[in-house]
Amino acid sequence: ATLASERGICEEFAWSPGGEKVSYIWYSEEEPSPEGICRDICLMNTRDGSKANLTNSPKFDDRDLSWSPDGTKIVFSSRRQVVDVQIYVMNADGSQVGKLTAGESSNYLPSWSPDGRKIVFMSSGPHPVRGDIYVIDADGSNVINLTNTPDIDDYLPIWSPE
Repeated sequence: ATLASERGICEEFAWSPGGEKVSYIWYSEEEPSPEGICRDICLMNTRDGSKANLTNSPKFDDRDLSWSPDGTKIVFSSRRQVVDVQIYVMNADGSQVGKLTAGESSNYLPSWSPDGRKIVFMSSGPHPVRGDIYVIDADGSNVINLTNTPDIDDYLPIWSPE
């Protein structure tokens, strides 16, 4: 099956936990928006080849997607303002998009905990040159800086399976 019906770039592939769907980032090289490259989160059903653009906006730059362990939600980072990147979560069909993080920090690379109750992510925090690793409850509450190392760039957080 072909992932995109239009010319563009497909990247950052992630299988759903059950393996019946693959999500990916898509963007067009031919028609950049005034805001620059804007990426969408897309989904393909591997059984019938059907595709859907879940975020479909010429103004958002969506990236870093991760499936919840039960396959019902997708967490991702998105630049929806000029200066910052925040963490969002949506249902796996693209509905009910909610913002989990806020503030002046840029937040990237979210990953679900194996039990689906928490999300780990990288944030520029109070020192924009270096990143720290944070954890947040899946509902957006209880943000905790796990590393707090201003002299070290902590990057690419991920949960161990156990």
